[in-house]
Amino acid sequence: MKKIKFFLGFFLCATIFLFSFQQVQQEDISETLKSCGQAVASIVTYDSHNKELMQGKGLILSADGLLLTNYHLVCQAHSAKVLLTEENIIKKVDWDDVFYPGYEGAGAPQKKEARKTKGKWIRVRGIISVDKSLDLVLLKIDCKDCTFASLVSSDELGIGNKGYIVVNNEALSEASITSLKNIMDGKKVAKLNLSFPEHMSGSPLFNDQGKAFGIVTCLGENLTMAIPAAYAQHLITKVELTPLSKLSHENFLTECEGLYLKGIAHITNENYENALQCMETALQIDASNPHVFAQIGYLNTQLKHYDQAIPAYQKAVQMNPNDYLSSYGLGLAYLRLNQPGEAISPLLKCTQANPNFPDAFNKLGFAYETAGEFDKAAIAYQRFVEINPGPAWTGLNQLGSVYVKLGHYDKAIEAFQKVIVTNPSDLKANYNLAYSYDMTDQHEQAVVFYRKLIQLNPNDAQVYFNLLFRVYHKAGDYTNAVAVCQEIIQQFPDNPQNHYNLGITYFKIADYDKALKAFLQAISLKPDFDIAYYNIGLVYFRQKKFPDAIQAFTKFVELKPDNADAYYNIGAAFLQMKKYEDALAPLQKAVELKPDYDYAHYNLGLVYFVLGDRFSANQEYRTLQKLNRDLAEKLYKIIHK
Repeated sequence: MKKIKFFLGFFLCATIFLFSFQQVQQEDISETLKSCGQAVASIVTYDSHNKELMQGKGLILSADGLLLTNYHLVCQAHSAKVLLTEENIIKKVDWDDVFYPGYEGAGAPQKKEARKTKGKWIRVRGIISVDKSLDLVLLKIDCKDCTFASLVSSDELGIGNKGYIVVNNEALSEASITSLKNIMDGKKVAKLNLSFPEHMSGSPLFNDQGKAFGIVTCLGENLTMAIPAAYAQHLITKVELTPLSKLSHENFLTECEGLYLKGIAHITNENYENALQCMETALQIDASNPHVFAQIGYLNTQLKHYDQAIPAYQKAVQMNPNDYLSSYGLGLAYLRLNQPGEAISPLLKCTQANPNFPDAFNKLGFAYETAGEFDKAAIAYQRFVEINPGPAWTGLNQLGSVYVKLGHYDKAIEAFQKVIVTNPSDLKANYNLAYSYDMTDQHEQAVVFYRKLIQLNPNDAQVYFNLLFRVYHKAGDYTNAVAVCQEIIQQFPDNPQNHYNLGITYFKIADYDKALKAFLQAISLKPDFDIAYYNIGLVYFRQKKFPDAIQAFTKFVELKPDNADAYYNIGAAFLQMKKYEDALAPLQKAVELKPDYDYAHYNLGLVYFVLGDRFSANQEYRTLQKLNRDLAEKLYKIIHK
């Protein structure tokens, strides 16, 4: 059906939001959201002749009547009043149905008159505090027992996050965040998927717990954005009250702060020409705001006016040296003008100010590379790879590397396969293909490429043999794992890791004598090979040679004194030998190093019980109740049998 847009508004004493509830798609809402409407007030402002100026919304923040709303609603007001409702929200409605509930053609259902809002009008006593940079104001209304809502962190204002808007006294609708825009000093505003009429400005955006995380700000037709409600927290600390009639009345939207925010709203709509006009007008009013220069630089970049972006960004950085985004924009503008040498300094400054900004390292690497400074380019690219959240390399090898780091191994395989079609001996592509097959458990293909790498690069054969061993070991193919280890040892007999790997493989197949022989050989080559001692202890434990196991684990803790498992194993070995007093100290050390070590607590409880210390045994039981109820119950039965 063809929809006809109609104006949605409210009259002061009669009706609110004219639409047919028969045509609205309704959904049930949670109990936590039902009282949201009572924390939202409708506000009307008046001039000195009591003529209506503006209508909007506000959020009640305290029982004694603190009201948060947009400053532009009250900036010219001499008086104002708010309408409070006493009703609960009863349903969720679709936003399109609210604003476009159907056409009025032949046979169309007749609209019902909206029922009168139940509530009361309350006087606005005055202004507590203002933040013009965010178009926020805290008012005091004449109320002593208001229903109010609390503010939550601005972290909830993230792309894709959803919130709820109070449509009227009985319904709310869902909105979602589609993009974010930096505005100043780390602060951001959000674009919503809904288009709001201006009289909805000041509406809070609630999460599903009924807490406010955004304030909808409408600065003109299709100029809507959401400001994190938490940004208003500092306003609540003010205590002075200024009557509206005593204000220095101004047209906020023609002042520097208002024009700036209006330009930001245009940016969220990607209307860069209008945004630039707003920013340039703001600059004519006040040339001391670095954020205005930064946005002018950004807008000229978006409009491909790079030569005009450069002086604006330079001014922004000069006025605010910590503005890493302006430094980045300046470097990008130089790159667009094919001046990589000029781009290096601002991009380097950006990475120093924000070492976790991947795009800056990517562009810095490109600038260094284009300028012929390849070592620095490699460092920048390496950092980019480390922190890059998504594939961004242009070359297939670089792109494949990003996919590997992201864990997108199928895409990485596709990219590297394309490389080796034209360059079969490319070491990086072959290695990453082998690794990607390895990570996706495509063991046969991984083996093929690890073997190929041994032929291509014999100098690093030891590395590839170890990776080949890992493939077989992970696949549970211990026969081939043993064969690879023996092959490695033949070529590199003096490498202790090779003997250790062989021992691990024999241990997996319970061939403890051969495992022990391999581990002992590893230690003969590397006397401080700590993990080898640990595994020797495990072998002896499996062979029930508990004194030898204790000796091996004791040597391990001499090298690794903070390992709780080793102390536990020492204690367990003494327990097996029924040397309970000897078991006590290592088990105590195990729980000291790892307080949530449930099995250590269990065995410690057994030791205490056997040694006649029932009090300490019961303490271990109480600890186990929080860690492992099954073990706790088992210990309890032993203690109280």
